[in-house]
Amino acid sequence: MANEEELAMLRIMCAVRLGVLLFCVFGCFSAAEAASGEDRILLELAEERFGLLMPAEKELFIRVSRGEGVDRRVKPLEGNESLNDPNEAEKWGNERVIRSKCIKWLCMNPKASRLVTHKGIQVAGVRFEGELDLSFVKIPFPLAFLESTFTKKIDLQRAEVRGLYLDGTHTREIRATDIKVNGPVYLHDGFNAKGKVGFIGATIGGDLNCVNAKFDNPEGTALSCDRIKVEGNVFLKNGFSAKGKVRFLGAIVEGTFDCSNGKFNNPKGTALNCDRIEVKDGVFLRNEFKAEGTVWFSRATIGTDLDCANGTFNNPKGIALICDGIDVKNVFLSNDFKAVGEVRFLGAKVGGNFDCQNGIFSNPEGMALNCDRIEVQGNLFLRKWLWVAGKVDLTGARVGGYFIWAGFKPPEETTLDLRAARVGVLWDDERSWPEKGRLFLHGFVYDEIEDDAPRDAGRRLEWLGLQGEYSPGPYEQLAKVLRESGDEDAAKTVLVAKNEEKAKQDDLTGTERIWYKFFGPMIGYGYRPWRALRYVAGFIVAGWILFGIGRLTKVVTPTHMDAYNEDGDISENYPKFNFLVYSVDMFVPLVNLHQAEYWLPNANKGFVMWPWGVTIRWGGFLRMYLWFHIAAGWVLTTLLVVGLTGLVSK
Repeated sequence: MANEEELAMLRIMCAVRLGVLLFCVFGCFSAAEAASGEDRILLELAEERFGLLMPAEKELFIRVSRGEGVDRRVKPLEGNESLNDPNEAEKWGNERVIRSKCIKWLCMNPKASRLVTHKGIQVAGVRFEGELDLSFVKIPFPLAFLESTFTKKIDLQRAEVRGLYLDGTHTREIRATDIKVNGPVYLHDGFNAKGKVGFIGATIGGDLNCVNAKFDNPEGTALSCDRIKVEGNVFLKNGFSAKGKVRFLGAIVEGTFDCSNGKFNNPKGTALNCDRIEVKDGVFLRNEFKAEGTVWFSRATIGTDLDCANGTFNNPKGIALICDGIDVKNVFLSNDFKAVGEVRFLGAKVGGNFDCQNGIFSNPEGMALNCDRIEVQGNLFLRKWLWVAGKVDLTGARVGGYFIWAGFKPPEETTLDLRAARVGVLWDDERSWPEKGRLFLHGFVYDEIEDDAPRDAGRRLEWLGLQGEYSPGPYEQLAKVLRESGDEDAAKTVLVAKNEEKAKQDDLTGTERIWYKFFGPMIGYGYRPWRALRYVAGFIVAGWILFGIGRLTKVVTPTHMDAYNEDGDISENYPKFNFLVYSVDMFVPLVNLHQAEYWLPNANKGFVMWPWGVTIRWGGFLRMYLWFHIAAGWVLTTLLVVGLTGLVSK
């Protein structure tokens, strides 16, 4: 009996405990499911507006008023990791679906939006059905849609929101023209847009982060941010990929514009257009950045560097990189930088250095690097394994520091045009000089030649000889620099070479031919006047011999009748004939050695000669040579005088 009573008591206690347990379980369940207070109000408003709600929608309306997010992602099973892949969103069940109009209602309905906390709407792992139209809506909280999918476009034109986060989300077209975001915009970590994404004229209070994002609109514009204002940084890097145009025309970026390791693909047109962009910090197109199509930074203003080190720019049938009129601190097209197509910096202003060392510029049939009228306050480096196939145009360039063209062997296609350019210090080497006919130096001005560069006249004349056409200016510039460095003799050597090269030209006038081919060489064109002494000595020796022979053959005779005595011999009192002195007296003008007035060749004496088919006596020939001897004396003496005074060289 006692045992039965104890057993009954035990059953009662178990029943009580089970009841308590069930009460707790169902009570907790009801507390979790049932909304109370503001939760209940928002849920009732939503049910009144939409009727029957889907599970994810119901959870959304409950959680947003608590400041919580909705996460419908599931734990992937082994071998089925794609359960949360937005690409597979069409396979997701209704428990992972939210109608876009629910989000719109939360943002636009005054009663509903007041119940959303400052943390905003946070949703992950959901498929949004229908178009999300929030155009012209002022949203007082941030929007975060993570690893989700939008089946239709998103319209945020002229909307205002505290932050926009689409991390890992897949979308269609996004229209966000003139949107104002009082915080950052995150389109990163697997974000994928099929269709145009437009933030034209947008204002973003933080970063525009598109790291590891994909924008796909190959037939048009993939990402359009013309006139955008970003108070932070723009990140289009580390896995960023765009098929179609990317535009930032007239954009203003308070931080950096970083496209490191980004991929921009639009081979038939513009890959990245940043014309007139203003970036307060640096622009980075480096670390395996790659563009298929033209990259534009014309008239851009960059606070620090344009760094394209190890970047690839590919547009073989056009211009790979355009930076006309850019204003930047430093430019780096170096360290495995590669461009196939023209690289252009027309009229660019560089406050520091322009560095192309170890870069590759390939455009064999045209312009490889066009820096016409560029202004570089620092140094211009074209050195260290640089490879250029095509023309390097530095016409009218201004370089305040060093212009270095050294340390590499240019291919046969390399042409260097320095016409009208001006640099501080020229530093080159023979190995890096282009082939003959591919160097243009007319109007090229440099203040100094680096000590480690070829400085002697011989090698520098070889350098000048590589020009396509003769131009006197480069010779005069080289002579000026050599003279100012203290090497006067080398300067004169260069100037003589200038005139010798001029003598080879075919367009000389008659007077020029006489000077450059005959008289000029006699005195080194005024820079080596002592050369004339060789000709003077030659004439004097020739006269010494000829007049000596003439006297020995009695063709040179006294000019005075009283020179002979009664027996017909020359009087002992008559001035004696001196072969050498006579030659000098006849040759040197305005000098009287008392030989010329007493002796002359007699044209009627001597044996008969037939030079050039003309019959003439030996005396007549000697008389004709005497005239030539006298004329040569006048000419050479005059040349020597004007050469010594510097009148010809001046």
